Amino acid sequence: EKSKKLEDFDTKKKGMITLDDSRFTRKWFEVDFTTVKLDATSRSEALQSSATWFPITKGGGFRKWSGSDDSVVNWKNDGQEIKDYIVYKYNGGSYSKEVRSESFYFRPSISWGLVTSGKPSFRDYPAGFIIGNAGPCMYLKSDDKIILPLLNSCVAEYILKLMCPTINFAPGDLSRFPVAQLSDSKSVVEASNDLIRLHCEDWDENEESWGFLTNKIVSKSLTITRIAESFLDYSVTLDNRLRLAQSLEENNNRIFIDTYGLGGELTSSVPEDQIALKRANRVTESQ
Repeated sequence: EKSKKLEDFDTKKKGMITLDDSRFTRKWFEVDFTTVKLDATSRSEALQSSATWFPITKGGGFRKWSGSDDSVVNWKNDGQEIKDYIVYKYNGGSYSKEVRSESFYFRPSISWGLVTSGKPSFRDYPAGFIIGNAGPCMYLKSDDKIILPLLNSCVAEYILKLMCPTINFAPGDLSRFPVAQLSDSKSVVEASNDLIRLHCEDWDENEESWGFLTNKIVSKSLTITRIAESFLDYSVTLDNRLRLAQSLEENNNRIFIDTYGLGGELTSSVPEDQIALKRANRVTESQ
């Protein structure tokens, strides 16, 4: 069967430009957390919440599947302050020049970095996020969950290099990406869900995550008396997570290599340094 294009499966949207990020965006821990709403599902819900700060996609460095969510934007009263500022900067021009795709705000999405100096990486985003300029988003037209594992495969990296020889991955370029039909999508989706979960757990064990609860070394030390033993126990947990993620990614690569007939061009192996999961570090974990 002839491959479809990615545009047949999703709608891609460019993000908002505030014209003054230093004024309108913050790290979530730089603001009063009682004024932050993380889980709005629509503009009307965000407006009714009376919150000021909402999560925004910001692209960021190489990290697949989930995580790197630490930025919020002032969207109080449906972004009125930002809109007024844009109108002022454009001498009365429309704010829609920079505030784009508002009807898609707060919907679940897949996002990526608009500009990257290395390998492309795509992440799952739950409901609650506004689209940032550096982190454009795609919104699936149906619940077709093979798109994320496809885009995070070595096959996608190979094809994207041919399609986008520069460091930019614009929404229009991605629209032309060929999507082949899988013979067994169930196992691919299950592995993708596991990889999202592993990377989400990993991210939430960092203090820069708004999902962080406690230092794992300290919490384990409540039952393991010696800090050294606690660190060793946590090291094993992190290593097992890394090995599992590596195995799942390699199997994901194998499936898409076979589907696209690229066995002579690509290998399924994934080096450890291409998996952006936390490693055990005695110094940082003890702080």
